[in-house]
Amino acid sequence: MKKGKIFFIEIPKNHDVFNSHFLNNMDKDFTLDPAIPLPIELEEQAEYSSSLNDTLAQSLSLEMILAGMLRVITDAEIDPDWLHYYRQFILVLKPDIFNEFTKAAIIKAKNNDFKSALEINKVLEGLFPMSADVLLNKALLDEYKAEHLSLIECLEMLYQGNNEKALPLLRVMIEDNPKAWNAWYVLGWALYRLGRYKDAIESLKQAHELAKALFVESKDLDIISNLIHSAKHLWDKAGQL
Repeated sequence: MKKGKIFFIEIPKNHDVFNSHFLNNMDKDFTLDPAIPLPIELEEQAEYSSSLNDTLAQSLSLEMILAGMLRVITDAEIDPDWLHYYRQFILVLKPDIFNEFTKAAIIKAKNNDFKSALEINKVLEGLFPMSADVLLNKALLDEYKAEHLSLIECLEMLYQGNNEKALPLLRVMIEDNPKAWNAWYVLGWALYRLGRYKDAIESLKQAHELAKALFVESKDLDIISNLIHSAKHLWDKAGQL
């Protein structure tokens, strides 16, 4: 599907048409900020004014705004305050977007459409910065090869709460490929969720070292480090040291 062009529109604070059109669909605790322009996706040939007029306000849909926000949420050149606001906006309208997009990425991967799967997960990275769950997705989708579908199956097991069931499969994969950082990470995450913090720490440390050697992005290494520290804290708390 061809993507449209992104335009940023300003919303006057007293714009009654826009407010009446959208406020009923928004959470009562969420306040529209007229100081932050909204990105919207329009057809390439569309003409617009950056200042919202009544006609455009009435023709806008939440889908157009969401599409625009999802397109720009990973753009590092956009003001961080704007991005924070867009994340809040999206999560108010689509609170289950993590599960929805994760399932969509898995379906794409199962159909060998890894490019689309990675694009979907990239949006989740923008929505949930420094999320261990998003890195879990990335670890499974990072390779463009069909043989990694077994890791996708493990991801489904984890999200279904079948952490114990995933362990034997993960260990077999690691035995076949001891340098697969993503398999070590998934194993560590499964062990973490099972409360086996000591084993989780060992697996996550291995994932970190292997990922570092492969020049994995520093922010992803930070996520693994944060999970290791969390596991150590919970291990201490449980009195296992």
